[in-house]
Order: sequence, then C-alpha cells, then structure tokens
Amino acid sequence: ELRFMCTFLFKPWWMTQRMGSYGKDVPFETQFLIVEAADGSNGGGETESGADQCRVYVVFLPLLEGSFRAVLHWKV
Repeated sequence: ELRFMCTFLFKPWWMTQRMGSYGKDVPFETQFLIVEAADGSNGGGETESGADQCRVYVVFLPLLEGSFRAVLHWKV
C-alpha cells in the first residue's frame, strides 16, 4: 500500500486529479503520478518520538514528443 496522487484525462480536453493507495486505483490516461515511497534510510521511517523523519516522493511522467504520446496505466 503506497499513497499516490495523479492527474488524468477524463475527457480529451480536460484533466482532473485522483488520490489512492492501490495500483488498481490509478486511472487510464494518467498524465502525472506522484507516489509517497517508503524511505528505509532512517531505520524504519520514524524517530524515537514516533514522528516521520523523512518522506520520499517518486514522480512518474509519461513520454511525449510530436505526435507520439504515452500514458501511465496500472493493469492488475
């Protein structure tokens, strides 16, 4: 389970955002995806007080050039 936020085309000319925790929640025609990843560099992700020490985010962008276009889509 990884939290994410994405933007996707729900009409050919209009985008909106969606948030979720599972790959199956990533919609077709996703144009931008940012995932909150687990950071193991601090030995578990929490300090002694229990607060998050560091958050790592990964961004996925599809390729496009000229008439070539790609989108992100999770297939289960």
